[in-house]
Amino acid sequence: MQKEAGKKSGQKGEGTVSRAFFREAVGLFNSVSDGVVVYERTSDGKDFIIRDLNRSAERIDKIKRADVIGRSVTEIFPGIREMGLLSVFERVWITGKAEKHPAVVYKDERISGWRENNVFKSPTGEIVATYRDLTEEKKAEEDLRRSEDQYRKMFDSMTDIVFLLGSDLKIKMINPAGTKMAEKVGLGKTMVGKTIFEAMPFLPKAAKKEYEEVLKTGKPFSGEVKYYTGNKMLIGQTKRIPVVQNGKIVGILGMIHDITALKEGELALKKNIERFNYIASLAGEVIWESDMDGIATYLSPASEKILGFKPGEIIGKKRYADLLIPEDRERLGNLIKRCYEKRDEFHRVVVIAERKNKERVTLELSGTPVFGEEGEAVGYIGIASDITDRQAYEENLRKFQLAVENASDHIIITDRDGNILFANKAASTITGYPIKEMIGKRPSLWGKQMPPEFYKDMWHRIKELKETFVGEVTNRRKNGELYVAEARISPIVDASGSVIFFIGIERDITKAKEVDRAKTEFVSLASHQLRTPLSIINWYTEMLLGGDKGELDEGQREYVREIHNSGHRMIDLVNALLNASRIDMGTLAISPKPTDFGAVADVVISELLPQIEKKKLSVTKDYDAVPKIDADPDLVRVIFQNLISNAVKYTPDKGKISVIVELRDEEVVIKVEDNGYGIPEGQQSKIFTKLFRADNAREVDPDGTGLGLYIVKAIADASGGRAWFKSKEGKGSTFYVALPAIGMKTKKGSKGLV
Repeated sequence: MQKEAGKKSGQKGEGTVSRAFFREAVGLFNSVSDGVVVYERTSDGKDFIIRDLNRSAERIDKIKRADVIGRSVTEIFPGIREMGLLSVFERVWITGKAEKHPAVVYKDERISGWRENNVFKSPTGEIVATYRDLTEEKKAEEDLRRSEDQYRKMFDSMTDIVFLLGSDLKIKMINPAGTKMAEKVGLGKTMVGKTIFEAMPFLPKAAKKEYEEVLKTGKPFSGEVKYYTGNKMLIGQTKRIPVVQNGKIVGILGMIHDITALKEGELALKKNIERFNYIASLAGEVIWESDMDGIATYLSPASEKILGFKPGEIIGKKRYADLLIPEDRERLGNLIKRCYEKRDEFHRVVVIAERKNKERVTLELSGTPVFGEEGEAVGYIGIASDITDRQAYEENLRKFQLAVENASDHIIITDRDGNILFANKAASTITGYPIKEMIGKRPSLWGKQMPPEFYKDMWHRIKELKETFVGEVTNRRKNGELYVAEARISPIVDASGSVIFFIGIERDITKAKEVDRAKTEFVSLASHQLRTPLSIINWYTEMLLGGDKGELDEGQREYVREIHNSGHRMIDLVNALLNASRIDMGTLAISPKPTDFGAVADVVISELLPQIEKKKLSVTKDYDAVPKIDADPDLVRVIFQNLISNAVKYTPDKGKISVIVELRDEEVVIKVEDNGYGIPEGQQSKIFTKLFRADNAREVDPDGTGLGLYIVKAIADASGGRAWFKSKEGKGSTFYVALPAIGMKTKKGSKGLV
């Protein structure tokens, strides 16, 4: 270019213009951004010599003009032949027609890059090549292509639904996840070209306004959308981002991210938190959490009940150790420090804390370490239980256990099948069996001396009726010796009412029975001996009162009458003692025969008629429908006589008495009811005890024997029946005697009742 410009400057008459043109041409040559190189063909025509180049060529190819002028192109650019440019030079030089060499990579040991060349032949025969360095553009294109491929792969592989909408809200593009979702919800595969509302009819009506608002304002939108797959509801988090080109909103890029699992997890977490808080609110123990410094970070509501502090008074403000008494504070601190160091748990550590009101409470602590994401210990969580009452209970239990172990009564505990779980020392002492031999065995080890009916009734009461059984039982010691025990067996039931075990208590009453039998025999003998002189006294007093030995004046008659009445009372007492002794000695005979219970009751009522009329009592009877029953009429009379006479005796004037005999299931039930004085509640448990009389009964009738009800119950028991009552002091009493409807069983004995 500079050489051509020199030639032009040498033309005649154009010196000034040529110099100006030369300066302009050189400036233009060096100012263009494209590289320009001028070549001259060598004489042999095999190569091209560099004759000129501009500054852009120096910059692009990292060469200096002075270093390359006059040198061949193949020397400076050894890769020119491989890139095909040298062939272009040759063709252009021969044909004179300009050619464009498309962008290709030029590479040698010095430089590498994309070049696009335009080659032409100058009028003076030089080859001129103008070229552009497209390396950065090609790199950008490659980066863009890679980016597009990457984004396309990402677009296609995204599990989120991604779609592109035009300004008309029609889908221009949607990723496979969107198509798959459409198939799942039954919308088909074809979604492109449809409006978002046609493609996704599950969108709420309000969504149209939201999309239009994005197009109008250019503000992104985010929210939630619900859709269904079959019967399952899915929840998506949606984002809508405006697409802007040349400053104009041309569409919306939308995304729906399935957050169903997240929502379900959040809901489950919420429920778990609610459940935990509910459980914590009901828990009797304090649930606690602390950081590594021991500062409380959580406390359940039970803290107020146990410690007197509301959770807010402690959380973040106090260390748990601050609540303990000084001597336990250091001990617990050292323990927890060791646990922290070993990342270990601690269990059932007993400490004493001070409540807010300064009262002391015994706590049992357990805790486990809490670890962070990187495995570091961040605190502890645990439970504090108030064992103050439990400790007192355990102490009382220890005392009770000592008492049971050392009690003089034989005490055993069995499972519901009668297998022995526990036996105290007295059980071994009384039976003669070592405790080791008793455990796992049944009480029949020393029992089995009573009739089968006895044990059948016992098991029926304790296992089926779940009642306490009380009775006398004969057992056999390990050495073969028989002994008599007063047994009390009680069933222990759980919350559902099922028997879980039995407690049996026996007292060896062999000696007491021997003593009692001796006393009974003495009473029987003494009573029998007393009856004869008392009968004689009554006989003589009756003669005197009848005038057999002359008339008595009124004073004498009063004295004799008092002797006569006292004699009758003594005979009644002696008869009662004789009856009681015969029952106790087992000599009572039972001789059943068809008996009209109503007729017996009528006889007793007629005998008591003077007292009834004197007190103006109202007596009602109801026993007409009861047939005759095989029973001992003398014993039935004793029952009626005691029950009705008591009702007459302990009912105030103008009171009411009812006597009822009725059939109930398999029993004949005698019922005597009055509205009399009743029995004090605290004394009702003793009412069938021998010689017992209630306090209010003593006040009404000081002369009673206290044996009548004892005899009634003894007759009922001996006859296979039962006796019981209901009473309320000041309101009256109702006594019941139930005898087997099939009748009494015959029992041989040496004596009847008098």
